Amino acid sequence: MSNIKLNYIRDYEKDYQNIWLKEKSFEIDAVEEEEDSKYYVSTPLPFIDGNILLSQALIVCKADFMAKYQQLKGKRVLFPFGFHSSNKAFKRWADSLKSEIEQYGNPPNFPNEDNKAKGRYVIKKFYQWNYMKSFNIPEEEISKFVDPQYCFSYFSRNYERDLKSLGIGIDWRRSFYTSRVNKYYSSFIGWQFETLKQLGKIKYGKRYSIWSPMDNQYCSNQDRLEGEAEVVTTLTLIKLLVQELTSILKEKLNGYKKVYLVSGTLRPELCYGVTNCWVLPDELYGAYEMANGDVFICNQSSIRNMSFQDLTKNRGEYPCISQFNGSDLIGTVVVPPLSIHKGVYVLPMVSMNQNKGTGISISVPSDSPKDCVALQDLLTKEAYRSKYKVQYEWIQFEIIPIIDIPGFSNLCAINLTNRYEIKSQNDKIKIERANEECYIKGYNDGVMMVGKYKGHKVSQAKEMIRDELISSGDAIEYAETCSKVVSRSGEECVVALISQWYIAYGDDDIVWMNKVDQQIEEMELYNVETKNRLKYALQFIRQWSCSHRFGLGSIMPWNEKLTIDSLSDSTLYTVFSTIAHLLQGDFEGSKPGIADITPEKMTHQVWDYVLLNKDYPEDCSISKETLSLLKKEFQYWYPVDFVVSSSALVHNHILFFLYTHIAIFSNSKNNLQPKCIRAVADIRNEKMTMQEFNRYQTVSDSIKAYSADGCRMVLVDAGDGFDPTSINNQLGYSSILKFYAYIEWVQEIIDTINQLNSGPPTAFQDIVFDSEINKIIIESDKAYEKSNFRDVVHLVFYQLLNARDHYKISAQYSNQAINKQLILKFIEIQAILFYPIAPHFSQKIFHLLNKGDILNARWPTPGPVHYIELKKDLYLKRNIHNFRKSLTQFRKDKKNNSLIPSISTIYYTRKYPVWQEEAINYLTSIYENQSLNADNTVIVNELKSRSDLKPHIKDIMGYIEKMRQDMKEIGKEAFVNLDEYQILTENAYYISNALGIGLIDIQEYTNDIKSSGNKIPQLGYPTISFI
Repeated sequence: MSNIKLNYIRDYEKDYQNIWLKEKSFEIDAVEEEEDSKYYVSTPLPFIDGNILLSQALIVCKADFMAKYQQLKGKRVLFPFGFHSSNKAFKRWADSLKSEIEQYGNPPNFPNEDNKAKGRYVIKKFYQWNYMKSFNIPEEEISKFVDPQYCFSYFSRNYERDLKSLGIGIDWRRSFYTSRVNKYYSSFIGWQFETLKQLGKIKYGKRYSIWSPMDNQYCSNQDRLEGEAEVVTTLTLIKLLVQELTSILKEKLNGYKKVYLVSGTLRPELCYGVTNCWVLPDELYGAYEMANGDVFICNQSSIRNMSFQDLTKNRGEYPCISQFNGSDLIGTVVVPPLSIHKGVYVLPMVSMNQNKGTGISISVPSDSPKDCVALQDLLTKEAYRSKYKVQYEWIQFEIIPIIDIPGFSNLCAINLTNRYEIKSQNDKIKIERANEECYIKGYNDGVMMVGKYKGHKVSQAKEMIRDELISSGDAIEYAETCSKVVSRSGEECVVALISQWYIAYGDDDIVWMNKVDQQIEEMELYNVETKNRLKYALQFIRQWSCSHRFGLGSIMPWNEKLTIDSLSDSTLYTVFSTIAHLLQGDFEGSKPGIADITPEKMTHQVWDYVLLNKDYPEDCSISKETLSLLKKEFQYWYPVDFVVSSSALVHNHILFFLYTHIAIFSNSKNNLQPKCIRAVADIRNEKMTMQEFNRYQTVSDSIKAYSADGCRMVLVDAGDGFDPTSINNQLGYSSILKFYAYIEWVQEIIDTINQLNSGPPTAFQDIVFDSEINKIIIESDKAYEKSNFRDVVHLVFYQLLNARDHYKISAQYSNQAINKQLILKFIEIQAILFYPIAPHFSQKIFHLLNKGDILNARWPTPGPVHYIELKKDLYLKRNIHNFRKSLTQFRKDKKNNSLIPSISTIYYTRKYPVWQEEAINYLTSIYENQSLNADNTVIVNELKSRSDLKPHIKDIMGYIEKMRQDMKEIGKEAFVNLDEYQILTENAYYISNALGIGLIDIQEYTNDIKSSGNKIPQLGYPTISFI
């Protein structure tokens, strides 16, 4: 592609960005207006780990789309942005760089060394200096990065530069660093943590953390090569007493009295229904002596975790008594606690995840689809049983219902296995979905049918059963991550039990947890998947470690040797953003802002006064008048209206965000809880490590390749849901061509404006085009409200352009000039509707129209939508398409592709056949019952049941499909009968020009015509014949 078009677009983008910056277009302050006039948009603070990638800009762009849409709706929009400096990456970078300079000089002269590979990770002498060079930093400047704060400031300023270059409408006065260097933010976080501690939400004690033994340090998200989003999951480790050892085990474990197979589970309430125990037949297992003398049989990864959870004699040590294959365990008889079956066999399961759990799993086929399917494989596949020497009588046991789900089943797993049509353990995706549904149904709706808690809801009984199993010695608490976590040092992390400060999320505070649950129910989350994931995480997120020993983050207010963890110090950042510009004069907080307040004056009591509306402090050194400015900003902008976040943060940061708001603001007179949260999938290859990811496609490079609005088009195309997504660079390049071509067309219209029809837009084609414009205004408004931005592009950039092209062609075929008033309306409205997506492009169109600053535009009020005219137009478009196909066939039969028929006749009918009338009546009923999207199979079965319609079922289904499409496009007007003769005669000239043939004769279809062999028309679907 020629750079001429790209440079042209980049030039006007830079011009408009400079104007917006000069005029401070996105800076906004609180005013004395009604609350409804404001709209507050936010995104989580990004972890700066290099230059911003195009994929990382996705979330910011989604927020900007909504911000600009709300601006068009007349809202006073605030979109602040901060920078998360609490990660440890830059300190590591700085320390490594300093060490390399001391050892190898400045610039360094590194020795040549061979790289060694270990699995996926390259174990080599990694030089930080070379890594800094990969960011195109001049060598003479690299030595400055020995200061971690300089590292952070450098890359955060690059972030700011690149987001401005994308046209993001941020109020940069309110930007801040979460670094301890920023004393204002540190004071705010200190107030937040002191408040949570006073409320009993922060406690001290032993709890589980993801730990790097090599670093002897808690391993936070940004310190990981793999498993960045992983969190600790607490399981109940069920102890299955070995009742009868196999001959191999007797030889290896002779002399040990209490030997247990241990199985981790999230569902201790299922112990009543255990029928057997699963092992991976080809997995390596070990027997390990625990601190209390018991012997546990499990895999090595789980015993390594246990050794850091005070379960072995010495921390980090787990000497192995003996090792054996899983196949050696098959046939062992174990006794599961609580189970109705008192002695069960160990059996093989080849589909078990070997990287998860202990490698041993209790089997409950009544309520676990994966167990149900694995058992079915053993029952039906003799070769499978023979391979692992499974005796048939071992699997002859009764599956006992233990949980009833009212209105669904008391054998949920069997029901779902049949519904999902799962045939074997190879149907992994179906099994995963069935398992998730089974858990959610069981937990939310299930009622215990057996045991001490018979009649209790599962959600109530679960924790009580767990506690009793642990207190009786039949189980212990155990924690792990769902997937492997690898630290930047290349070592696989463990989950360790360590003494530390933690936030008491989860069942430590049931009242708090229930309030969050209620908030999730009530707030707008846009996507049911977000709600399900939040509720799922709510059950398992517990005591969260909120401190570590080093990093750039905020200091723990009661222990200056500790740093608050990177997720916990960013759960109220939206509060600080409302007043940041008043407190601080720059990102670092190195000087006071507008209010001229120094950090030490912001005491706990002052924060209480500003944010919790408590009494003005008696000894306050800040005037009440000054503090009223802070209160005014906070109370005007809060609560936050719209938060866009990554789907990867749903199960931690978003949940913590809700928890913290509930804790601190639940007693506020005004509802200060977040109103809406929109979670979207990340653009990222799951197999990438973080370092690989950070050297991927940057925003800066993408803008150079296909402009700012091209980037925004790529990002809006990435979708709005949880489905995996990727970058379509080709769309960026093609967008440049489309923008350029459209601008040329607009200029052409302006240059030839006096040649257009200057009369009122009253022609049929005018009314249709105007109705299409008005309909898209309505539909795109709904799409923006639902934050379905990809749908907006389809409507405004593609569908509306198609309507324009159809208008031009239909006017041409009707020998009419396009209407001046209407085409200018189209250009202006499309620019306004598209402004949130491509602001520079829309501003360019406004400039060509001499309409001034598009930031002052407002959402257009739609005019009437003439659905009858749209139906007529749809009738013409569809039938011209059909006529063209008939003409092509005619020419093919005559073996002359350019043959002009001498006689062309259109046949129409005024009557419905009986079957068609019945189809209309049926469609009317499903439209009125709002079941328009009913499955075709349902419709077929219903109509087949009627003997009078059965012979016509093929015709009926074709007609119904056409009518359903019409109903989706024009609604109930699809049922209005048109005067086909009038439409065809009024548009005969248009039809003949569209087909490129002579005059057309129009006749009503009769029985005489039928005898001549012509196709029979249907009402709404005329036919054409050629001679």
